[in-house]
Amino acid sequence: MSLMLADDEWRTWSNEEIARRVHVSPHTVADMKSTLTLQTQSEEQPSRKFTNKHGQTATMNTENIGRAALVRVADAGGREWHYTF
Repeated sequence: MSLMLADDEWRTWSNEEIARRVHVSPHTVADMKSTLTLQTQSEEQPSRKFTNKHGQTATMNTENIGRAALVRVADAGGREWHYTF
C-alpha cells in the first residue's frame, strides 16, 4: 500500500480502489493517506504560490496558519499581559 500511495498516479485513485487492490479496508487506506499528507505538509516550505484574481502569480506566507495568535499588552504600570486567541 505504501508503494501505491508513493506513486503519483496511484495516489489519485480512490481509497476503495486502492483497498480492493491490496486487500485492506478503505478506512486503512484513508488513515495511511492522512499520515502521509501530514508528513508531506510538515516538510514543505512555509509559503505557497498561487494565482490571484488578476492572473498574477503571488506567494503567500503560510508559516502561521493554524497557530494561535499571541497578543502582548502592557498596562500603565509596566506590567505585560499575554493573551492567546
